[in-house]
Amino acid sequence: MSLYRFAVFGVKGFSEFTRSGFESAAKKFNPDDLNVDLSDQHIMITGANSVFNKQTKILCLFICLFSL
Repeated sequence: MSLYRFAVFGVKGFSEFTRSGFESAAKKFNPDDLNVDLSDQHIMITGANSVFNKQTKILCLFICLFSL
């Protein structure tokens, strides 16, 4: 990997994937952004064999079923 890519990833990783990055993003978080009507939407989840994507698939299913 080139030195440039290593440096850019290091700065990005430090600013986003550390405690200070999380706390900075948490200040900008708006819970109302999660209230979305998905009743007329089609959702495609790729890689549904991984644990994270299985849980995402189940969560989307429950959101669609209980928002009726």
